[in-house]
Amino acid sequence: MWARMCRRAWKGRQTVVVSQPLLCRATRPEIALLLDGLAGFEVHVVVTVTSPHAWTAPGEPETDLCQVLDRWGAAVRKPERLHVVLVETEPGQPARARQSAWRGVGRVAGFGTASLRLDAVPQSATARPLALARAVPPERAAVVRTIARTWADRIEAGGYDVHGDVAAVLGDPPVADPADRAADLDRALHDALREIERLARRNDCLEQQVAQTDRRRRGLRRRLTPVA
Repeated sequence: MWARMCRRAWKGRQTVVVSQPLLCRATRPEIALLLDGLAGFEVHVVVTVTSPHAWTAPGEPETDLCQVLDRWGAAVRKPERLHVVLVETEPGQPARARQSAWRGVGRVAGFGTASLRLDAVPQSATARPLALARAVPPERAAVVRTIARTWADRIEAGGYDVHGDVAAVLGDPPVADPADRAADLDRALHDALREIERLARRNDCLEQQVAQTDRRRRGLRRRLTPVA
């Protein structure tokens, strides 16, 4: 699939934008392999950043911003080709945060987003709920505060092309009120149960399709055996 996308990019003469949340998890060898298909292009990387969530752990390759900047910064080589878009989040407004991030990507790449809306784009099932992004339990406040400051220091010292307010996004996170936290967790549990139900239905559908394909293959094999 990636090779096909690269071939399409080579056929055009315009700026090519690829947006995929899972790219932040790519290892250095995976990044090198991806960029091999774009040899000859001037590659820029846009990293959208929200405040660290309550359970972010320092040094995690998938969630630690410093790790992401290290891997992709080494790949593009020039810090000005790594663009950091800081996205302010509001509790209960995940769609607004997604639109804000998308507008930031558009500003960096040079295209308007008014006619390229995200309404029909499904949100990644692995994306953490933005509604809970700012709610930090008291026992995790010090750790999250330290992580946020580390991220802010790295952005400010990295020489990257920065869009947005570092202090507003990576300032001291508010500590969650126990009552509000219980309501957030209840809402997250409800969303998780709905997602499990959706995945279970999807799994049942796929199992039926696989069983049907197996029956057809066995029937075709029986018809072809006498011929062979």
